[in-house]
Amino acid sequence: MHGKGRVFYTAMGDRPENWQIPFFLNVVAGGIRFALGTASGDVTNNLVNAAPGYAEIPPKEPPKK
Repeated sequence: MHGKGRVFYTAMGDRPENWQIPFFLNVVAGGIRFALGTASGDVTNNLVNAAPGYAEIPPKEPPKK
């Protein structure tokens, strides 16, 4: 969600062979349904785990291993 709107983004690429992969097609179809408002989703509980530092501007450097 962004304000009162819905946003869907994927960085999975747009290579032609991706359109033959069922997982990719499901991700895109689900994202379109979410953006249209015909599917709901809430990433609040998973956002910190999936994208640590998502709200830090500028982002912090990752810990050195």
